[in-house]
Amino acid sequence: MFELGYIGSRGLHLWNDQQVNVPSTSVLSQGNALLQQVANPFYGEIKNGTLSTKTVQSVQLLRPYPQYTGVSQKRDPEGDSIYHALYMKVDKSFSHNYSVLASYTWSKLIDDVSERFAGTSNISDPNNLRAARALGDFDAPQVFTVAHVITLPFGKKEMYLNHGPAAYVLGGWQLNGVLRAQSGYPISITPPNEANVSGFTSYANKLHSGRPSTTPRSLNAWFDTTAFQIPAPFSLGNDSRNEPDLRTPRSFDYDLGVDRSQAFGERVKGQFRAEAFNLTNTPLYSAPNSTVGNANFGRILGGSNNRVLQLGLRISY
Repeated sequence: MFELGYIGSRGLHLWNDQQVNVPSTSVLSQGNALLQQVANPFYGEIKNGTLSTKTVQSVQLLRPYPQYTGVSQKRDPEGDSIYHALYMKVDKSFSHNYSVLASYTWSKLIDDVSERFAGTSNISDPNNLRAARALGDFDAPQVFTVAHVITLPFGKKEMYLNHGPAAYVLGGWQLNGVLRAQSGYPISITPPNEANVSGFTSYANKLHSGRPSTTPRSLNAWFDTTAFQIPAPFSLGNDSRNEPDLRTPRSFDYDLGVDRSQAFGERVKGQFRAEAFNLTNTPLYSAPNSTVGNANFGRILGGSNNRVLQLGLRISY
């Protein structure tokens, strides 16, 4: 069976822990004047905390709620996402010995808030989510998966070695495997926060594409670090929330299991399993260091997904 299709979805009112006591970005043009101490109109009314002193920073009085140092809305349903995908699927059984299910997905995810529980990117200006619209943290444009089941053609009632001791030893074995290959996720470049106003988060200044152009990509130089600079003080930078042309390393994984079931009389049945997770021992490299100015900026320093082997025996009666 062959199947070709399209999947599209729109996400509305996605949760985001929103900072709501953030001034307009227009105040950033005042620069250091925002940090100057001015008379505190709440002095004497607020008895403790930073707003109980005679003076406060000028920026405090420019906030929507100047009588509070911070106001946030938990799970504010303000986010938006859109997902498009073209997928292909093949499901084929070859007689009784072999079956395969393969699928391929080509997709794109765009959103304006980070994934709530495991997101990796930041919102620069909470008052302007449109500026945060970018590839989603977990956008994986290409995913290929193959699952197979193979019954070895040996043993009783099979094509080969169907009688004698060899049929007893080699018969009844089955191979089950799953292969998955996937694109990496978008990289989020993080500079030091030069906004100097709580609630804002600076993006980097992007000079050009960070894709390597003259040297081969390596773990020590995953992208062109000269493409990014620390933004000027009291600015939000010009980069995007996630990079449109930089991704973490792709992943590849092949798990294989070998099992055999054997009846002992009418009531007792045994099953032996040997399993290999990540049979090819292909490393899953971590994301590169993405902090501008860090000594390891652009380098991949670790990985995971070592091959795991396990054996199992089950007796049922």
